[in-house]
Amino acid sequence: MRRLTVTLPWCLASLLATSIVQAEQPAGWKWYNEPAVKVKKALTPPPPPAPAVTVTRTLTPTEQMDWFHRYHKDATNDAAINSKDNKKVEKVQLLNKFLYDKSSEFGMTMQENLLLNPSLSYTKDRPTEQAARSTYLQMEREKKIRAVRELAEAGWGIVFCL
Repeated sequence: MRRLTVTLPWCLASLLATSIVQAEQPAGWKWYNEPAVKVKKALTPPPPPAPAVTVTRTLTPTEQMDWFHRYHKDATNDAAINSKDNKKVEKVQLLNKFLYDKSSEFGMTMQENLLLNPSLSYTKDRPTEQAARSTYLQMEREKKIRAVRELAEAGWGIVFCL
């Protein structure tokens, strides 16, 4: 018991002394405590003012698409003629990637719209699942039979030719 009481204050004293010694900045070894070099940022001149551009007319969406189709076709033809030119082929690849990304985005937006407005779905009136499909086909058959009967009652005749 006596040993613990003597040892405990000695441990606390050594911990306090260690923390005081560690609080001072130790001398570094090679790169450890080199003073930080302050780098002055070079002042970049402000960008020149943009030239004044007056837009008198904007293109309609159809005109924009026509322009893009012409641009894409020209780039594709140029790359096909100069097939060894990496820059021209890369330009076509980037345009194709742009088209792929835009069409994918368009498809995802259409799917989102179907979630928000299910009445736009094609499958609402024309189901594709087998259980609903058989009911739909039966209802369509009954409509056709009803239409033929109405025509027959109105005096129209039906001739079957082989």
